[in-house]
Amino acid sequence: MKRPDEISFAGRLRRYFAANHDEYLTADDVALKLDCTRAQAMRAIETLRYEGTVETMNIVRAVVTAAKVQQP
Repeated sequence: MKRPDEISFAGRLRRYFAANHDEYLTADDVALKLDCTRAQAMRAIETLRYEGTVETMNIVRAVVTAAKVQQP
């Protein structure tokens, strides 16, 4: 049974982005904002991506640790 849009995670995420269209969120951020699991957040993201409401991308960057930073 499909949940009504006003209470579904996808519906809540859709409304969030309508109000905050300049935000960039990770799946973990979405899970925190929607108070749901990461898997539920991923399903909501995929629903919105499928309908063309959001786009997704992977970002890879180097992690700088204290051991890698040279001290003068």
